[in-house]
Order: sequence, then structure tokens, then C-alpha cells
Amino acid sequence: MKIFKQFIVTCFTIVVLNSCSFDPKGDYIDDFGTFINETELSYETYSVEDWEYIEVEFNNFSVIEYMDYENELTELEKKQISSYNYRFKKMRVKKDPAGSILDILGF
Repeated sequence: MKIFKQFIVTCFTIVVLNSCSFDPKGDYIDDFGTFINETELSYETYSVEDWEYIEVEFNNFSVIEYMDYENELTELEKKQISSYNYRFKKMRVKKDPAGSILDILGF
């Protein structure tokens, strides 16, 4: 009976450990997507100060964390991240058209 209990505990442990995946790259992509979705929903209501924080967070996702996972990303994942970057740039232009145009022109 003791061996049966040990077997059940071992099986349960294996199932639990397999169901808890550790995927930092996947978490990064999911978190970046959540950030973009939430920003799209609320960007029009952000103050100038709020927008500065959003820009810093975007930079963290699009540059700093991207460098951590760049070599591990599939082409499909890179396209997904490119779409997040595009969506954010689109919000930036809508939020501040004049400032965005000056940035594009290099002023």
C-alpha cells in the first residue's frame, strides 16, 4: 500500500510540474501584447506625464527585452513583435501628430 501511495504522489508531482511551464520568451511576447492592447484602449486619456511612462515601458519591451530574446524568436514571433511596434507608432502619431512628424523628419 505504501508503494502505491508513493506512486500516486510521484505521478501527481510529474503532472503538476509538466503543467507549470517556464517560458520567459512566451511571457515576454504575451506581456508585450497585453501592454499594447491596454495602451490602445486608453492612450487618448493619458496625460503628458502618463505618456512619458508609457514610452519608457514601450522602450523596455521593444528594445531592452527584445535584445534578450532576439536570437530565440521564430520568424512568426518577430512578425508579431513588429506588429506591436507598428501599432504603438500609430498610437504615437495619433496622440501627437506634430511631434511625431518632427521625430520622423529627424528634428
